Amino acid sequence: MQRYGWAVCMVVALAAMTPAASAQSITGDLVVNVTDPSGAVVAGSKLVLTEVETNIKQEMPSDELGNALFGQLKPGRYKLEVTSAGFQPQEITDIRIQVGQRARVDVKLAVGQLTEAVTVSAAAETLLNSESAALGQVLEQQAIVNMPLSGRNFIQLATLASGAVPIGIGTSPATSWTGRSDMSLSIAGGRESNNSFLLNGIETRNARFGSVGIRPSIEAIQEFKIQRSTFGAEFGRSSAIINTTLRSGTNEIHGSVFDFWQNRELNGTDFFLNRTGRTKPPLNFHNFGTAIGGPVTIPKLYNGANRTFWFFNYEGVRQRSSSAATGLYPSRAQLAGNLADDSAGTGIFPRSSAFCQANPSSRKCADVLDPNTKLPFPGNVIPSSRLDPTTQLALQYIPTPNVAVAPNLPAFPTYNTVGTPGQINDWDQYNTRLDHQFSPRDLFYGSFSWSDETRNLKALRPLGGEGFPLSNRLVTTTWNRTISPSMLNEFRFGWNRSVTYRLSETSFTKDYAKEVFNLKNIATQPIVYGVPSFGISGFSGIGSISQAIGATDENMQFTDNFSLIRGKHNMRAGFQISRQAYFQVTNFSGNPSFSFDGRYSGLQTTVGTGLADFLLGVPASAAGAIGDGQQDMRSTFYGAYIQDDWRILPNLTINIGVRYEFAASPREIYNRSLFFSPELRQVVIAGQGVRPEIVDPDYNNFAPRFGFNWNPRFARNFVVRGGIGVFYATDNFNEEQFKVNGPPFFQAQTLQGNASKPNLFMKDMLPSFTASPNLSPFSFDRLNRTPYLTQWSFGIQKSFGANWLLEGEYAGSTGNKLPQRRNQNAGYLDPTGTIPLAQRLPFPGFGAGMLLTYNGGWSSYNALTAKVERRLAGGLYLLGSYTWQKALDLGSTDEFSTIHREHKKWDKGHSAFDVPHRFVASFNYQLPVGQGKKFLSGIGKAADLFLGGWEVNGIATFAQGQFNTLVLGSDWLLIGSWSKSISQVIGDPFAGRSLPDKYWNAAAFDFPRDSAGNRIRVLGNGGRNSFQQPGLNNWDMGVMKNFRISERFNSQLRWETFNTWNHTQFGNANANTTSATFGAITSTRVTARRMQLGLKLLW
Repeated sequence: MQRYGWAVCMVVALAAMTPAASAQSITGDLVVNVTDPSGAVVAGSKLVLTEVETNIKQEMPSDELGNALFGQLKPGRYKLEVTSAGFQPQEITDIRIQVGQRARVDVKLAVGQLTEAVTVSAAAETLLNSESAALGQVLEQQAIVNMPLSGRNFIQLATLASGAVPIGIGTSPATSWTGRSDMSLSIAGGRESNNSFLLNGIETRNARFGSVGIRPSIEAIQEFKIQRSTFGAEFGRSSAIINTTLRSGTNEIHGSVFDFWQNRELNGTDFFLNRTGRTKPPLNFHNFGTAIGGPVTIPKLYNGANRTFWFFNYEGVRQRSSSAATGLYPSRAQLAGNLADDSAGTGIFPRSSAFCQANPSSRKCADVLDPNTKLPFPGNVIPSSRLDPTTQLALQYIPTPNVAVAPNLPAFPTYNTVGTPGQINDWDQYNTRLDHQFSPRDLFYGSFSWSDETRNLKALRPLGGEGFPLSNRLVTTTWNRTISPSMLNEFRFGWNRSVTYRLSETSFTKDYAKEVFNLKNIATQPIVYGVPSFGISGFSGIGSISQAIGATDENMQFTDNFSLIRGKHNMRAGFQISRQAYFQVTNFSGNPSFSFDGRYSGLQTTVGTGLADFLLGVPASAAGAIGDGQQDMRSTFYGAYIQDDWRILPNLTINIGVRYEFAASPREIYNRSLFFSPELRQVVIAGQGVRPEIVDPDYNNFAPRFGFNWNPRFARNFVVRGGIGVFYATDNFNEEQFKVNGPPFFQAQTLQGNASKPNLFMKDMLPSFTASPNLSPFSFDRLNRTPYLTQWSFGIQKSFGANWLLEGEYAGSTGNKLPQRRNQNAGYLDPTGTIPLAQRLPFPGFGAGMLLTYNGGWSSYNALTAKVERRLAGGLYLLGSYTWQKALDLGSTDEFSTIHREHKKWDKGHSAFDVPHRFVASFNYQLPVGQGKKFLSGIGKAADLFLGGWEVNGIATFAQGQFNTLVLGSDWLLIGSWSKSISQVIGDPFAGRSLPDKYWNAAAFDFPRDSAGNRIRVLGNGGRNSFQQPGLNNWDMGVMKNFRISERFNSQLRWETFNTWNHTQFGNANANTTSATFGAITSTRVTARRMQLGLKLLW
């Protein structure tokens, strides 16, 4: 393709300058230039670089241009000694090397004797990113462990950086399928699956969902860096990097033990529990562990000081808690057939009733129609003889309302049922690391990480809970070799294994669908056992989840990086090979599901409830499946790069590079793969007319990168930088399920009801799969190309003094060929709703739910970011990050196209993770009071015990809300599954806003209508993701008191609060405009204030 022509030229040009071919750097480099007072280069100077904590030294001379390169340096603090005959020796201190950084120090020697030493600080110089156009943020170990973190998860720290936002309410497979909201984030407008999570240089990303794999204990992290845009060619396979390094031991034994504790007695009360007079739910949380490291010492045999070091960390969590949950359910009398019963606030009154005469505009007023005669049931009471036996069996799994609601109110209550379902969250993790300096030229280090998590969440509805087991194993090894003063090599090997499952609490227990509900033609795998799912529009859910999924991913990685300094060129080249074995199981609709929207009882367009249809046993849709959805796949990724940082002028550096990547689509080793051929109108099996991988290979994956970095002579410690590049994304392996979801492997039926006359009946569920016209095979576009983003940036950096940094940036990107989903057998629109769906399908003889995954998506991102940072010095650390962004797309992972035709017209809108304005401030301040401090430094020990050693810290977050689509709540379009029926906006959506019950104005929305005012089945004008949900205004703060036990031992008492001011952070408003509770908010996004007490012993 034309856009890659210049990339090929770059490969040839750069190959002539440097040997070899990489991957992900977890170290940093230091470039040193030595000159005399006149600016002339000083060749042959002796340079000795010392890592402060370990006293490991590296020595090399400056070359003929006065340059020296210290490469593959572990993040940390260094000092540099420079000596040369005829000049005064110079010691440069405060050199801080960060992960992924190429720092530069210019040394200007003064004429003098070797005995006249000069000491200068490089703190301000190494603050700046003076050699690269990359945008990012580094957090160091001291800042990491001192922040108040609920759950102490380092992903939360990543959201402190500008350009990074939590997924929040956005569409997130990682959240939905792992049961954890702290597994991913969006960086620089990218999808959650487009982040690379490196730990000691090894990719740990969960292959199925793109979320983080192992989440290392914050006590084990040396530092991590968020690289969000226009970074060099050594990084690939994603457009954003979270690069984390584990701590290593030092020359002295240092360590800590800790325990953090939470209990409900310390916490605030949830808004909605307060509203209904409920007490705080139970909570018992313990987070405990240790982190310790030092030199390897075997008495009388081996002393590893300055050479061999070890580090060990263990962290455990034991949590038993409950959370507030609300729901809206019908009364027992209604479930017995009397829909006019209003004891739970959900009564539906006949229009002729006294209530409706007094309240004619009430949503509660509607005649319940008999689907057979289209005449009202007298008094809106369904005779017991008409109640469906199958749905009556579900009554035992429906909660009984427990919130008193005044009868005969004109509006439905927001909720009438409150509970505190329990949660179990247990976690054990170990991290170990060993470092050894074999020689002045050879450094080896390796690590092993082990993590197991148990997470079980109960639900308000009986047997609706879920379990999310998660485990990770990681091995990393790195060998750094200094070949010569100007040549370095880094080799790395890693093995990563992750296991992720989402199960129903009924999995592997009892086959409820068969044994209790007597359903036919259903899945038999115990993993999907559960109460069938009944979705009654207008009410909360009933039953178990409809599917169970899981994956085991093993990834073996080989990486090599080569660095060369030649004159003004600092060059790197390398390769990465990753061999992946991937097993997953997907039982889509394995547990049958049924929806009821009121279309047959006349309540769909009036009350917006499907309760009568449920009682009569006439669903609007049904789904079920049989077969085996297991897949055992293999895939190999190849990546190679060449990068040159060319210092054209003393104050101007050009970054130029190119990367190549290739990964064939995963191959199922038993050829259990398929796709639906639109041309043949049939399912095609792997190896029988299509390649085993299904998808044709895409070899054209060149990713050129260009950047510049200019230090104006007129402005000291000031940098102007910019860049542009292509960044390929990694396909989300969750989409691989589309290759097995169809006959003969795994067969799903999607049954669609007619518009007005019932054709589906619970007594017949489910029909035979043999020759069924409702089979809905999924499909994978075999012409998929690799998704990619083009990023560009421009910005400035300025350091003040030794520790302050100010940064302003503009960053933008466009994404192309991004993964999307759509129903390729959705029906053509029929505004009248009179033509049966079966007559409007593109592929008659198949169901109206043939989901296709294809790389046809697009995105656009533009942002202005600002940052002020103070490195920890003088007891103060500060980071303030602001992002003003606009992110647009056609949908994100796991989102479905609004309508299969003209999807680019209907689907364009705000990204699900777009947060237009976001500001985060984080700080840690050691009060300058007490012995050795600025104030009261001379007080005695007794007074210092009370007045000295205090620290305060905090994280303040202010953000606008994300966006949702307002819909009619059912398949109003009558085109099949995976579609959205968008509402018509007819008024001011925000009129009369009152939280939490009326976030939007229900009167401002309607069904689409024709010129005569008749409802028609077309898309409304509401638009995808056009309406903003509530934002965030949250403070987390902490106070720490340090008690000095001895010169080596210190204890730390911590008191931390999350949502410190107990500010109610409202969650999502109901986005179903036909619901009686449309616009109501029934949950909070952030829990009520939690307090955490902690105790640490440090030495």
